Amino acid sequence: MHSLIETGTVARGFLGVSVDPIMGEMAETLGLKKDSKGVVINNVTVDGPAEKAGLKRGDAILSINDHSVTSRQDIRLLVSQIPPDTEVTVKSYREGREKIVKVKLGKLTDDGESQTEILPGIQVARLSDEIRRRLNTESRIDGLIVTRSTPSRPMRNGS
Repeated sequence: MHSLIETGTVARGFLGVSVDPIMGEMAETLGLKKDSKGVVINNVTVDGPAEKAGLKRGDAILSINDHSVTSRQDIRLLVSQIPPDTEVTVKSYREGREKIVKVKLGKLTDDGESQTEILPGIQVARLSDEIRRRLNTESRIDGLIVTRSTPSRPMRNGS
């Protein structure tokens, strides 16, 4: 939100991985305790931030900046809230060993999504005088208004 207000665009961090949640037997297959939580990398973007930092397909990600990661949504939301070019600490697990990896996030590119997309599936606009009039809102009120919510995205129903 701060980026949108200050620059008129949204700059989101990009790690460059596709993941699946670690559940039950998968944890043991990876060498983790059965009740371990995290995600396993199923794809790494070539030349992306994760690959440059040494993360590989099959690695488990347990946390980023000490925030637990247990789902695709967790990792996407967490990384997208961190500005590009920020170094993050990724706690990973490979071949029986926990490892701390420093990753400098890239910038998520605009793949057809509006630069006003503040969260996945949520587009906003700055309040204008015209919008304030239509909403019968005082002129002293400043901020953003949601202009579109994509039905298939998780934020649509507040979840």
